[in-house]
Amino acid sequence: MAIIGEELQGFVINQINARQRLHGSGAGNDIANTRTDQQLNLLISNTSWIKLASGVSISGSKLTEVGIPSSYEGMGLAKKYVLNAGFSQLEDGRLQQREGFLPQQSNSSYTYGTYGYSPMPGIISADIKTLNRGSLKKATVRIKINNKEQFDIIDLLYLRLGFTVLLEWGNSIYTPDGVTRETVRGTLVEDPYRFFNSAFGGKNSYLDILPVINFYKSKYAGNYDALLGKVSNFSWSFNADGSYDAEITIISLGDVIESLKLNVSTDKNLNNFIIASTGGTIANSSITTTLPTTTSTTSTTSTTATTTLTTSTATTSTSEYITKPIITYKNNITTIKGGYFVPKGTSNMGDALHSFQKRKSDGFGGQMSTTINNQLLAMYRNKINPQVTDLKVVVDGTKFTVEWEATIAPSNDGKAYIGFSTVGSAGSGADGRAVDQIESMKKWVANAEDYTLVLDFNSFNGIYIRQLFYQYTKPKYLPPIKTL
Repeated sequence: MAIIGEELQGFVINQINARQRLHGSGAGNDIANTRTDQQLNLLISNTSWIKLASGVSISGSKLTEVGIPSSYEGMGLAKKYVLNAGFSQLEDGRLQQREGFLPQQSNSSYTYGTYGYSPMPGIISADIKTLNRGSLKKATVRIKINNKEQFDIIDLLYLRLGFTVLLEWGNSIYTPDGVTRETVRGTLVEDPYRFFNSAFGGKNSYLDILPVINFYKSKYAGNYDALLGKVSNFSWSFNADGSYDAEITIISLGDVIESLKLNVSTDKNLNNFIIASTGGTIANSSITTTLPTTTSTTSTTSTTATTTLTTSTATTSTSEYITKPIITYKNNITTIKGGYFVPKGTSNMGDALHSFQKRKSDGFGGQMSTTINNQLLAMYRNKINPQVTDLKVVVDGTKFTVEWEATIAPSNDGKAYIGFSTVGSAGSGADGRAVDQIESMKKWVANAEDYTLVLDFNSFNGIYIRQLFYQYTKPKYLPPIKTL
């Protein structure tokens, strides 16, 4: 959601155009405009989903009181009982859905209680509204609970005033361009460095989660949204069949609060306080608080602030092989250090080695473009025309590792480079195949212009790789920031 009078974010505009193209496909008598299988799948198979996770840490003694093993103390119970497709449990960075009928099985979809066999509880509906012109979000979630044992668990995790919860929702599939089909996979609740990470919660402010939510919104082209909030009200009723109906009201900061920038004169002590809380940057005697993608540590000296952060742009399935990017902000310059490795047993390891973003065959890739694009847009939102001014890449074909470092700074030609793409190839004939992909790459993003080569890379270390890295503008939707 944009502040009144501001234009929509770039990924929202792109998604509107993509949906227009999708729904306009197949119109007329032109055989070339026939809908593809992927387009038909997008139009008839898309479904919604919702996840509700508790941020409550429970002591072992409290669990024992209600007959739950103390081994689930801390965040263990919250991880085991995430409300998504019934009860799902977080294991190895993935939400695992329950299956099976026999209640004695630890992962069974059914339990046995006073009234016999009972299916899992589940979310019936969620009503999300924005209040005060977007400054707050309010969600009302209705839950069906099928026996007393399930009620005890949900009562511990969700039915308390002031409890912190994460609510996520979105579409199961989407199209980034009106033609191809993408699936929404790992989200914030599964991110091993965020919601269920005690280190993150212990040293970051409440506002630090909002840019991460915005990252996933951009990653999934607006087909994802979430709110981190507190339970402001709840109610439940007992039914004649032994089931329960519960309702939870959640209040959270909204998108407008996330995107606000302050530009007010303050004293030095207040400046330092704001920086420590929100990851701001100081300029002269005024402070501009901004929200980069994520923030973990901040250090300041006199009138210059340097913010260093560690983040994960990987989905759940890729977090094992992608190095957590280290992002540093200093004097309007963003430096990103990232990398990945190819696990043994990966199909076509040579091809996987140069999958800097994501390959089509199995989705393997280092998510490099996603990480850089996110930071380009972050600088643009701070009213600065961005540009990738430097890129370093190191590929080790003997160890199957990749390391890269990108520098983003104010544009030196007045253009706003808000996108980054790459094409390449490996092995014999890689040069020709890489160059042949350039023109098709320029058609990936609608309305992209000014494709500029950032780096023409080749490596002979173990496997020959030729990779071309480009940045581009989208002046029609994200025009250059006018400076005085």
